[in-house]
Amino acid sequence: MTNSFAPIKNSRWLYPILLIGSVLAAYFPILGNDFLYYWDDQWVVMNAGFGYKPFWFHLASLLLHVANVVLVYICIFRLLELSRRIVVEPRKLVAFFTTLIFAVHPFNVESVA
Repeated sequence: MTNSFAPIKNSRWLYPILLIGSVLAAYFPILGNDFLYYWDDQWVVMNAGFGYKPFWFHLASLLLHVANVVLVYICIFRLLELSRRIVVEPRKLVAFFTTLIFAVHPFNVESVA
């Protein structure tokens, strides 16, 4: 009997894809938010090229956070790999769960949203 999930389990992209999906699921509602008109600098908003369309600003913040999450995963995995104290599969899990905490922690909401 063959295991149909074997290629998925050994995929090096599984954890980064799960992290990206988690970030998008957690922060997707920000794309419908408006500006904070009493806080955002109107000159910066007008001269950034998108005008008064907050969707593009929120999308840029979300994509920047996604990129940071992937970089944190890679850095933690490489650090664990270089330490050689943890065997192969738990290294990926430790890097995944550590990055997941960074990715969806409420502390990041203000900077992303």
